[in-house]
Amino acid sequence: MTKHIYILLAAFVMVFTSCKSHKPTADGESGVATEEVASSNSRIDSLLQKAPERESAEVVGRMTERFTSWNTVMLSAQLQMDGLPLSPSLKIFMEKGKSMSISVRAPFIGEAGRLEFANDTVVAVNKMKNVYTVADISQLMGGLEFTLSDLQDVFLARAFAIGEGTITEYDKSKHGLYHAPSENYFLPPMPQSDSLLYGFTIDSEGMVSDFLIHDFISGFELYCLYQHHKKSYNAVFEVQYADAQMQVILDGITCQWEAQPLNPIKFTSRMREVSVQEFLRF
Repeated sequence: MTKHIYILLAAFVMVFTSCKSHKPTADGESGVATEEVASSNSRIDSLLQKAPERESAEVVGRMTERFTSWNTVMLSAQLQMDGLPLSPSLKIFMEKGKSMSISVRAPFIGEAGRLEFANDTVVAVNKMKNVYTVADISQLMGGLEFTLSDLQDVFLARAFAIGEGTITEYDKSKHGLYHAPSENYFLPPMPQSDSLLYGFTIDSEGMVSDFLIHDFISGFELYCLYQHHKKSYNAVFEVQYADAQMQVILDGITCQWEAQPLNPIKFTSRMREVSVQEFLRF
Protein backbone atom coordinates (compact mmCIF):
# COMPACT_ATOMS: atom_id res chain seq x y z
CA MET A 1 0.00 0.00 0.00
CA THR A 2 1.28 3.45 -0.79
CA LYS A 3 1.56 5.65 2.28
CA HIS A 4 1.96 9.19 0.96
CA ILE A 5 -1.76 9.91 1.11
CA TYR A 6 -1.72 9.13 4.85
CA ILE A 7 1.01 11.72 5.39
CA LEU A 8 -0.95 14.32 3.47
CA LEU A 9 -4.15 13.65 5.38
CA ALA A 10 -2.23 13.83 8.67
CA ALA A 11 -1.40 17.43 7.77
CA PHE A 12 -5.08 18.06 7.11
CA VAL A 13 -5.98 16.64 10.52
CA MET A 14 -3.82 19.25 12.22
CA VAL A 15 -5.24 22.03 10.06
CA PHE A 16 -8.91 21.26 10.41
CA THR A 17 -8.95 20.32 14.06
CA SER A 18 -7.02 23.45 15.04
CA CYS A 19 -8.57 26.19 12.94
CA LYS A 20 -12.25 25.34 12.40
CA SER A 21 -14.76 26.84 14.80
CA HIS A 22 -18.50 26.42 14.79
CA LYS A 23 -21.17 28.99 15.34
CA PRO A 24 -24.97 28.82 15.06
CA THR A 25 -26.59 29.08 11.66
CA ALA A 26 -29.91 30.78 10.97
CA ASP A 27 -31.84 27.62 11.84
CA GLY A 28 -30.03 27.20 15.17
CA GLU A 29 -27.87 24.25 14.04
CA SER A 30 -24.11 24.22 14.34
CA GLY A 31 -22.35 25.11 11.11
CA VAL A 32 -18.92 26.10 9.82
CA ALA A 33 -18.56 29.80 9.17
CA THR A 34 -17.54 30.79 5.64
CA GLU A 35 -14.61 32.83 6.90
CA GLU A 36 -13.40 29.85 8.94
CA VAL A 37 -13.41 27.61 5.84
CA ALA A 38 -11.44 30.25 3.97
CA SER A 39 -8.99 30.39 6.88
CA SER A 40 -8.65 26.60 6.75
CA ASN A 41 -7.87 26.71 3.05
CA SER A 42 -5.20 29.36 3.56
CA ARG A 43 -3.56 27.28 6.27
CA ILE A 44 -3.57 24.23 4.00
CA ASP A 45 -1.83 26.37 1.41
CA SER A 46 0.89 27.08 3.98
CA LEU A 47 1.43 23.35 4.62
CA LEU A 48 1.22 21.98 1.08
CA GLN A 49 2.30 23.42 -2.23
CA LYS A 50 -0.78 24.30 -4.21
CA ALA A 51 -0.61 23.67 -7.94
CA PRO A 52 -0.79 26.85 -10.05
CA GLU A 53 -4.25 27.57 -11.46
CA ARG A 54 -3.30 26.69 -15.05
CA GLU A 55 -1.56 23.46 -14.02
CA SER A 56 -4.49 22.53 -11.79
CA ALA A 57 -6.97 23.12 -14.63
CA GLU A 58 -4.89 20.95 -16.98
CA VAL A 59 -4.63 18.04 -14.54
CA VAL A 60 -8.31 18.15 -13.57
CA GLY A 61 -9.17 18.45 -17.27
CA ARG A 62 -7.16 15.32 -18.09
CA MET A 63 -8.85 13.52 -15.20
CA THR A 64 -12.41 14.43 -16.18
CA GLU A 65 -11.76 13.60 -19.86
CA ARG A 66 -11.31 9.99 -18.73
CA PHE A 67 -14.70 9.94 -17.03
CA THR A 68 -16.91 8.39 -19.70
CA SER A 69 -20.46 9.74 -19.70
CA TRP A 70 -22.79 6.87 -18.80
CA ASN A 71 -26.28 5.76 -17.88
CA THR A 72 -25.61 2.06 -17.21
CA VAL A 73 -22.45 -0.02 -16.99
CA MET A 74 -21.46 -3.63 -16.29
CA LEU A 75 -18.14 -4.22 -14.51
CA SER A 76 -16.52 -7.66 -14.75
CA ALA A 77 -13.63 -8.78 -12.53
CA GLN A 78 -12.07 -11.59 -10.52
CA LEU A 79 -12.53 -11.42 -6.76
CA GLN A 80 -9.84 -12.16 -4.18
CA MET A 81 -10.68 -12.09 -0.50
CA ASP A 82 -9.42 -13.70 2.69
CA GLY A 83 -11.33 -16.86 3.51
CA LEU A 84 -12.33 -17.66 -0.06
CA PRO A 85 -10.82 -20.98 -1.25
CA LEU A 86 -11.47 -20.07 -4.87
CA SER A 87 -11.29 -16.88 -6.93
CA PRO A 88 -14.89 -16.22 -7.94
CA SER A 89 -15.92 -13.95 -10.76
CA LEU A 90 -17.77 -10.73 -10.13
CA LYS A 91 -20.40 -8.88 -12.13
CA ILE A 92 -21.41 -5.37 -11.06
CA PHE A 93 -24.30 -3.70 -12.87
CA MET A 94 -24.89 -0.04 -12.14
CA GLU A 95 -27.58 2.40 -13.20
CA LYS A 96 -26.23 5.86 -12.54
CA GLY A 97 -27.41 7.21 -9.19
CA LYS A 98 -30.31 4.74 -9.05
CA SER A 99 -29.28 1.13 -8.49
CA MET A 100 -26.39 -1.30 -8.31
CA SER A 101 -26.27 -5.10 -8.36
CA ILE A 102 -23.20 -7.15 -7.41
CA SER A 103 -23.21 -10.85 -8.32
CA VAL A 104 -20.57 -13.27 -7.02
CA ARG A 105 -20.24 -16.45 -9.07
CA ALA A 106 -18.13 -19.45 -8.03
CA PRO A 107 -16.76 -22.11 -10.40
CA PHE A 108 -19.06 -25.18 -10.75
CA ILE A 109 -21.59 -23.54 -8.41
CA GLY A 110 -23.03 -20.52 -10.18
CA GLU A 111 -24.20 -17.45 -8.30
CA ALA A 112 -23.19 -17.76 -4.65
CA GLY A 113 -24.16 -14.32 -3.46
CA ARG A 114 -25.78 -11.06 -4.45
CA LEU A 115 -25.86 -7.45 -3.23
CA GLU A 116 -28.69 -5.22 -4.45
CA PHE A 117 -28.49 -1.46 -3.88
CA ALA A 118 -31.45 0.85 -4.50
CA ASN A 119 -31.63 4.40 -3.21
CA ASP A 120 -30.08 4.21 0.29
CA THR A 121 -30.86 0.53 0.96
CA VAL A 122 -28.88 -2.65 0.32
CA VAL A 123 -30.12 -6.26 0.29
CA ALA A 124 -27.40 -8.90 0.73
CA VAL A 125 -28.08 -12.54 -0.12
CA ASN A 126 -25.92 -15.57 0.70
CA LYS A 127 -27.33 -18.32 -1.51
CA MET A 128 -25.01 -20.96 -0.05
CA LYS A 129 -26.45 -20.43 3.45
CA ASN A 130 -29.97 -19.39 2.34
CA VAL A 131 -29.89 -16.17 4.37
CA TYR A 132 -30.32 -12.50 3.53
CA THR A 133 -30.20 -9.15 5.30
CA VAL A 134 -31.44 -5.63 4.63
CA ALA A 135 -29.45 -2.55 5.69
CA ASP A 136 -28.77 1.09 4.93
CA ILE A 137 -25.72 1.90 2.80
CA SER A 138 -24.45 4.00 5.71
CA GLN A 139 -24.27 0.82 7.83
CA LEU A 140 -21.79 -0.65 5.34
CA MET A 141 -19.78 2.58 5.42
CA GLY A 142 -19.36 2.84 9.17
CA GLY A 143 -22.24 5.29 9.54
CA LEU A 144 -20.93 7.74 6.91
CA GLU A 145 -23.53 9.56 4.83
CA PHE A 146 -22.40 7.93 1.59
CA THR A 147 -24.83 8.03 -1.31
CA LEU A 148 -25.25 5.33 -3.94
CA SER A 149 -23.62 7.68 -6.46
CA ASP A 150 -20.55 7.99 -4.19
CA LEU A 151 -20.26 4.21 -3.96
CA GLN A 152 -20.51 3.89 -7.74
CA ASP A 153 -17.63 6.36 -8.13
CA VAL A 154 -15.53 4.25 -5.75
CA PHE A 155 -15.94 1.22 -8.03
CA LEU A 156 -15.32 3.33 -11.15
CA ALA A 157 -12.10 4.86 -9.71
CA ARG A 158 -13.47 8.40 -9.98
CA ALA A 159 -12.90 11.43 -7.76
CA PHE A 160 -16.07 12.72 -6.11
CA ALA A 161 -17.35 15.01 -3.37
CA ILE A 162 -19.48 13.14 -0.84
CA GLY A 163 -23.15 13.79 -1.48
CA GLU A 164 -22.40 16.02 -4.49
CA GLY A 165 -21.35 13.53 -7.14
CA THR A 166 -18.44 13.07 -9.52
CA ILE A 167 -15.99 15.96 -9.70
CA THR A 168 -16.19 17.62 -13.11
CA GLU A 169 -14.12 20.13 -15.03
CA TYR A 170 -16.49 22.83 -13.80
CA ASP A 171 -15.48 22.07 -10.19
CA LYS A 172 -11.78 22.80 -10.71
CA SER A 173 -11.94 26.16 -8.93
CA LYS A 174 -13.94 24.72 -6.00
CA HIS A 175 -11.57 21.96 -4.91
CA GLY A 176 -7.88 22.50 -4.22
CA LEU A 177 -5.14 20.58 -6.04
CA TYR A 178 -1.79 20.19 -4.32
CA HIS A 179 1.58 18.71 -5.26
CA ALA A 180 2.19 15.28 -3.73
CA PRO A 181 5.20 12.92 -3.68
CA SER A 182 6.24 10.93 -6.78
CA GLU A 183 5.02 13.61 -9.20
CA ASN A 184 1.43 13.02 -8.12
CA TYR A 185 -1.26 15.46 -7.06
CA PHE A 186 -3.49 15.46 -4.00
CA LEU A 187 -7.14 16.46 -4.41
CA PRO A 188 -9.11 17.00 -1.17
CA PRO A 189 -12.75 17.87 -1.97
CA MET A 190 -13.78 21.08 -0.21
CA PRO A 191 -14.99 21.84 2.34
CA GLN A 192 -13.69 19.11 4.67
CA SER A 193 -15.13 18.58 8.15
CA ASP A 194 -13.60 18.35 11.60
CA SER A 195 -14.47 14.67 12.01
CA LEU A 196 -14.29 13.31 8.46
CA LEU A 197 -11.34 13.74 6.12
CA TYR A 198 -10.90 12.29 2.65
CA GLY A 199 -8.98 12.85 -0.55
CA PHE A 200 -7.65 11.43 -3.81
CA THR A 201 -4.20 11.06 -5.29
CA ILE A 202 -4.04 11.76 -9.02
CA ASP A 203 -1.07 11.16 -11.31
CA SER A 204 0.16 13.56 -13.98
CA GLU A 205 -1.96 11.79 -16.62
CA GLY A 206 -5.15 12.41 -14.68
CA MET A 207 -5.54 8.86 -13.35
CA VAL A 208 -7.00 8.47 -9.86
CA SER A 209 -4.40 6.27 -8.14
CA ASP A 210 -5.75 6.06 -4.61
CA PHE A 211 -8.46 7.27 -2.28
CA LEU A 212 -8.66 7.45 1.50
CA ILE A 213 -11.50 8.37 3.82
CA HIS A 214 -11.20 8.42 7.61
CA ASP A 215 -13.86 9.13 10.21
CA PHE A 216 -12.32 10.30 13.48
CA ILE A 217 -15.50 9.66 15.48
CA SER A 218 -16.23 6.05 14.53
CA GLY A 219 -12.71 5.07 13.47
CA PHE A 220 -14.02 3.81 10.13
CA GLU A 221 -11.42 3.95 7.36
CA LEU A 222 -11.60 2.98 3.69
CA TYR A 223 -8.49 2.94 1.53
CA CYS A 224 -8.64 2.23 -2.21
CA LEU A 225 -5.62 1.61 -4.41
CA TYR A 226 -6.14 1.61 -8.18
CA GLN A 227 -3.77 0.22 -10.81
CA HIS A 228 -4.66 1.25 -14.36
CA HIS A 229 -3.89 -0.75 -17.50
CA LYS A 230 -4.68 -0.06 -21.13
CA LYS A 231 -8.15 -1.66 -21.17
CA SER A 232 -8.71 -2.60 -17.54
CA TYR A 233 -7.79 -1.70 -13.98
CA ASN A 234 -7.30 -3.40 -10.62
CA ALA A 235 -8.70 -2.17 -7.30
CA VAL A 236 -7.64 -3.00 -3.75
CA PHE A 237 -10.15 -2.05 -1.05
CA GLU A 238 -9.03 -2.06 2.58
CA VAL A 239 -11.61 -1.42 5.29
CA GLN A 240 -10.91 -0.92 8.98
CA TYR A 241 -13.71 -0.50 11.48
CA ALA A 242 -14.17 -1.37 15.18
CA ASP A 243 -10.94 -3.41 15.38
CA ALA A 244 -11.96 -5.42 12.30
CA GLN A 245 -10.02 -5.33 9.05
CA MET A 246 -10.93 -6.61 5.62
CA GLN A 247 -9.21 -6.54 2.24
CA VAL A 248 -11.00 -7.10 -1.07
CA ILE A 249 -9.12 -7.24 -4.39
CA LEU A 250 -10.76 -6.92 -7.81
CA ASP A 251 -8.49 -8.03 -10.64
CA GLY A 252 -8.88 -7.12 -14.31
CA ILE A 253 -11.91 -4.85 -14.04
CA THR A 254 -13.44 -4.14 -17.45
CA CYS A 255 -16.38 -1.85 -18.24
CA GLN A 256 -19.21 -2.49 -20.68
CA TRP A 257 -21.08 0.79 -21.06
CA GLU A 258 -24.84 0.97 -21.69
CA ALA A 259 -25.24 -2.58 -20.45
CA GLN A 260 -28.33 -4.61 -19.57
CA PRO A 261 -29.16 -5.33 -15.91
CA LEU A 262 -28.69 -8.63 -14.12
CA ASN A 263 -31.67 -10.87 -13.58
CA PRO A 264 -33.56 -10.11 -10.34
CA ILE A 265 -32.85 -12.13 -7.19
CA LYS A 266 -35.11 -15.15 -6.80
CA PHE A 267 -36.02 -15.61 -3.15
CA THR A 268 -37.09 -19.09 -2.05
CA SER A 269 -39.13 -20.26 0.91
CA ARG A 270 -35.96 -21.68 2.46
CA MET A 271 -34.31 -18.24 2.76
CA ARG A 272 -34.53 -16.47 6.09
CA GLU A 273 -33.77 -12.89 7.09
CA VAL A 274 -31.01 -12.27 9.62
CA SER A 275 -29.36 -9.22 11.14
CA VAL A 276 -26.37 -7.57 9.49
CA GLN A 277 -24.09 -8.81 12.29
CA GLU A 278 -25.35 -12.39 11.93
CA PHE A 279 -25.06 -12.23 8.14
CA LEU A 280 -21.40 -11.22 8.37
CA ARG A 281 -20.64 -14.29 10.47
CA PHE A 282 -21.61 -16.69 7.67
